Amino acid sequence: MKRVFAFIGFTVAITLVVLNIIPYPFAGLVLSIAVVLFIASLLIKFTRDGRVICVVLGSIVFACTMFILVTDSSVEPAKSLDSKSADTVFQIVDIPEYNEESNTYTYIVETAKIDMIGSPQKIKVYLKSDKKIDADYYDTVSSNLYFYSAGENPFKSYGLYGDGIYVCARLNEIGEIVSNSHKPVNYYFIELREYIQSILLNSLSGDSAGLSLALLTGSKSCLSLEVQNNFRICGLSHYLAVSGFHISLISFGAYYLMRLIKVPKAVNTFLSMAVMLVYIGAADFSKSSVRAAIMLSAVLIAKLVSNKADTLNSLGLAVLILCFNPFAVTDAGAVLTVCAVLGITVIYKNVMKSIRVKNIVLLYITKGVILSSSVLLAVTPVLYLFFGSVSVLSVILNLLAEPLITLLIISVIVFCFIYGVPFITEFQVSVIQFLSDVLLNMIDFTAKHFAFLFLDISGEIFGISMCAVFMLAGIMLLIKGKVMIKEFTAFICIVTIISSLVFCYQQNHTVSVYISKNGAVMVYDKDSAVIIGLDSRYDKYYAENLADERDTVYIDCALHKSMDLTENGNKYKISDKIAVSRAGEIIYIHSLDKTFKIAQSCVIIGSNRFSRTLGKDFYGVQSTLITFSENSQLVVRRGTDG
Repeated sequence: MKRVFAFIGFTVAITLVVLNIIPYPFAGLVLSIAVVLFIASLLIKFTRDGRVICVVLGSIVFACTMFILVTDSSVEPAKSLDSKSADTVFQIVDIPEYNEESNTYTYIVETAKIDMIGSPQKIKVYLKSDKKIDADYYDTVSSNLYFYSAGENPFKSYGLYGDGIYVCARLNEIGEIVSNSHKPVNYYFIELREYIQSILLNSLSGDSAGLSLALLTGSKSCLSLEVQNNFRICGLSHYLAVSGFHISLISFGAYYLMRLIKVPKAVNTFLSMAVMLVYIGAADFSKSSVRAAIMLSAVLIAKLVSNKADTLNSLGLAVLILCFNPFAVTDAGAVLTVCAVLGITVIYKNVMKSIRVKNIVLLYITKGVILSSSVLLAVTPVLYLFFGSVSVLSVILNLLAEPLITLLIISVIVFCFIYGVPFITEFQVSVIQFLSDVLLNMIDFTAKHFAFLFLDISGEIFGISMCAVFMLAGIMLLIKGKVMIKEFTAFICIVTIISSLVFCYQQNHTVSVYISKNGAVMVYDKDSAVIIGLDSRYDKYYAENLADERDTVYIDCALHKSMDLTENGNKYKISDKIAVSRAGEIIYIHSLDKTFKIAQSCVIIGSNRFSRTLGKDFYGVQSTLITFSENSQLVVRRGTDG
């Protein structure tokens, strides 16, 4: 049986995706069915000799068992703390983040003791505080914490479950802080990340510092929300997360550099792997960097033994190792990077076999477009699941951005090594500043003038179309043993035309309600919009994109024009589908056949209640996009980071 790790790894990952979506009580049912089928496959000679079915069913049993064990032993005990306060002793285990909008600090902490009968001990907590905690990493802090849920399910935790965090907390009171002289190895990785952050912030100005830090370590804490949004619109956000691109640049750079100076092959291999380990430590051991490190380690070891590593098998092994954390599949970055490698390995390599281009420039452009298209095709289901949007810009923009970003990352690495050397440091700063300014201006221009190529794919019609395409591909593989390219392409064209027509119809008969995590409410159709409570800097940027395409009315916002709404409930007509009125402190929105009200703390639509994040009373609330049409019920499309 070839590529056994590919079969096991991908089967476990897909099973865990399903288990993380369905209600937890059904996990036991899935396990029971899988066990019965697995035993049956062992008893039947045909399936036993074929081995593939046995391996797949055994992998499903393994995934279900692991998911249930971790949930029962770790998640459920942590969730029992929800809505409770307790005296707690903890240690800070990661670099804190400061939010200028809410004037709050965010910490990742590990508890040493929770003073509550029956409560779990030694768990990771996502902690928010109104004040800075003056403690070094791994110092012991006594406090009183109010605990709350990290999310209704793993996918709605927005990566927290994937990081082993199943409960959040708010700091009520800080007590005694005791220094700890015995620091673990992770302390020195944190110190390395802080050192890199400090020299970049002290040497570079504006968004150049935040961009350099994000490209090198994956930390976006110092990068403005406007720039992050521009990267998202341009489809280049993957460069802001340490993945295979970054790891291969570092590790193979070190490998070939040492080969130039005649370092023995075995020593070179293990030194390159050591460099890789230090780098992923500086990147906070993100799942995408760990996946890349495992795969590249397999490649380096294969080079050592003069053997060619199988990419799919190496990827399957990396996925399997990551899935020992059953919630790793809920981390968007990890899933995107795995699917991107699949796109390169399966789609790109097969398409390039039929390409015959001799001109070097044309070959570079052709390869770049096919590579970007292959990756985009592979990651689109993940973008649908996690974000509901996709950028077509990435297909072309990658050709311009990748060489520039490669030069910028190399320049930042060189700068970190030569920092403090007179004249050379200043020269390197000017190089980084120039490259980052060029990149930022290019991204900003593209995002502002070509934002229409950033497509909303959150609708049900797109999900159905995508399922139909994958189902046809699966049927072809089962019947013919291969995908018939001409027939498959024709089917995709037909599906695209039909779904586009349905999408255009929906756009003309749909109203969307966007509730941001900062409390703004934006109600809009294709022609007009009403925006209420616009206070956050990022919300203003988001609103500007809406206003550029629509007739927009702002209400209750000091920085924009306000409108006088009558107190007696008369409606102010904004468009054929949207009207507004006020009764006391409540603003009413009348749209299609629905009337809903916007209060200070929530938005109420029918029997559905959605919280608004105002002041310091609400924690863990994520932005929500809601749509409804003339012929459909209210639909909460998905939560989003904005």
